[in-house]
Amino acid sequence: MITEDLLKEKAQNYIICYSEQCEKREHCLRNILKQYVNEKTRIVQSVNLGNHDVIAGMCPMFKSDEKVRFPVGLTRLYDDIPMEKAQQIKRSLIEQLGRSNYYRYRNGELRLKKKITDIIESTMLRYGWNEPPRYDGYADDYLW
Repeated sequence: MITEDLLKEKAQNYIICYSEQCEKREHCLRNILKQYVNEKTRIVQSVNLGNHDVIAGMCPMFKSDEKVRFPVGLTRLYDDIPMEKAQQIKRSLIEQLGRSNYYRYRNGELRLKKKITDIIESTMLRYGWNEPPRYDGYADDYLW
């Protein structure tokens, strides 16, 4: 369930959709958020309802209100990997993700989106580790 506080927070800096004709509007985060925009806000970013794709019902801005399961944290990633390989993998991940982001992913501060898990898996394979990554856990969240 989406909390009201989260919706109010997201509505302040999110592209909103005011379509009343879209068949997907009841399950689109952009449309759901329109009712949470603060009435004192003078300007909001909005989906262009005159766009040909939007009019045709093929809106590229659609964001589903279904939660998706994401892996969280990398503190257990190296538990079963031999030290030499683990060090190589870690150095490569820091190089690819940046030191700050790597540690934010490691500590679970940033969720591990598909793009990031693909980088982790391909890096592990490149250094000869064929087992699936061992994440700290999983969390359900929206694809904002």
